[in-house]
Amino acid sequence: PYSLELSWPLVNTVVIAPFVEEFVFRGAVLGSLLKRYRFGVANTISSLLFVGAHLPGWYFTGSLIENLTKPIGGALSIFILGLVFGFVTLKCRSVAGGMIAHGINNLFSVI
Repeated sequence: PYSLELSWPLVNTVVIAPFVEEFVFRGAVLGSLLKRYRFGVANTISSLLFVGAHLPGWYFTGSLIENLTKPIGGALSIFILGLVFGFVTLKCRSVAGGMIAHGINNLFSVI
């Protein structure tokens, strides 16, 4: 939906949102949960919270029910991506890995 020429929506989608979301969900949330739970449980919880963070946007754009019920591209896809970004963060031993994976995913979603 975006032009690939440099624009605020493109920078927000490919750089800012992945940076902020990964810092919060894989850095702060997953990092804190790993102090108490094994990786699978911690990653599942942080991924569910990641889905939850998308709910207000869906609500205010009138697409909440659609995103909660469609099998591909909605909440299930966001949950699975959250699991993948958590796994990448674990394997890279750095939230930067999750940020890069998230940014690449978002780039491919706009081209």
